[in-house]
Amino acid sequence: MKLILIGPSRSATSTLWWTLGEHTHISSSIIKEVVINFPGVTYNKKYFDIYFCRKKDTEYFLDGSPLDIYEVLTPVISSIKTLELFNEIKYITFLRDPLERVTSLGNTLIGLSDDYQKPSFMNDDGKINEEDVLIWIGEALIKPYLHLKTITQIISIDNIFIGNFEEIGSSVKKVLDFLELDYEDLPVHDLNKSKNQDPTFQRIIDENRKDLEIVSHHIQNKIEREYQII
Repeated sequence: MKLILIGPSRSATSTLWWTLGEHTHISSSIIKEVVINFPGVTYNKKYFDIYFCRKKDTEYFLDGSPLDIYEVLTPVISSIKTLELFNEIKYITFLRDPLERVTSLGNTLIGLSDDYQKPSFMNDDGKINEEDVLIWIGEALIKPYLHLKTITQIISIDNIFIGNFEEIGSSVKKVLDFLELDYEDLPVHDLNKSKNQDPTFQRIIDENRKDLEIVSHHIQNKIEREYQII
């Protein structure tokens, strides 16, 4: 048995979880983010027995939690390895323009703020603090690079798929080839992106776009120089 992990957040993880979970030989978690919806869960054999819909011809388990959110990536993967339930762990990620990803992530956190903890740049009354937003953006821009750097220290580079976010719609076959699974066993062949925007957050991004794009392009170029994009 093999395990698929995906990430980082706002890099098509929902699309990957939903689409790949339709494959005949992939059993996905019953909900995308088990860690958020069931606080306190730990990775053990019981976790995979309870929170996954095991199909008859399962070759892979697919965990939909983008673990970068929880900042527990290293201990999580290490604990999974010690379970010795899986022959190998595969990691799939799509490289997205860092500023686009941060914009999407910020809008998502704002949209979820009524149901979950407010992001660090929001006051208790729900208003956005502009200075805190820029600090948060600066920290968030570099995270995909740090996330990938951590992943490559834990998982063999041969077991990591790095795709181009802009080509995600035509990447299903590439992903399945990487997993050594048949394209014909997947009823859904399209990967589609979604959008949501908060006007205040978007305005702050736009007002500082020139400087943020310089940092964003530098980070993306650094990733592309160090890692092979499929």
